[in-house]
Amino acid sequence: MKELSIHITDRCNFRCRFCVWGDRLVRKGGDVAAADIEAFLESNRGQGFERVNLHGGEPTLRRDLFDVLARIRAFGYPLVSL
Repeated sequence: MKELSIHITDRCNFRCRFCVWGDRLVRKGGDVAAADIEAFLESNRGQGFERVNLHGGEPTLRRDLFDVLARIRAFGYPLVSL
């Protein structure tokens, strides 16, 4: 399955031992701008991607997650994974 992967946030509320984000030395930012996500989705539209994978830190921390999901659907991507 051809998958488009998008890092949408650096924020995370977990402290998983296996993850680099749990390291206190890693510089952490915030959310990726919604306009940047939309531009990325549009620039990859029509290239045969069957799924969009949203990742980061923890994607469900985005307040606009449902808006991001709506944009993915509007661009015609069939599946989303988190």
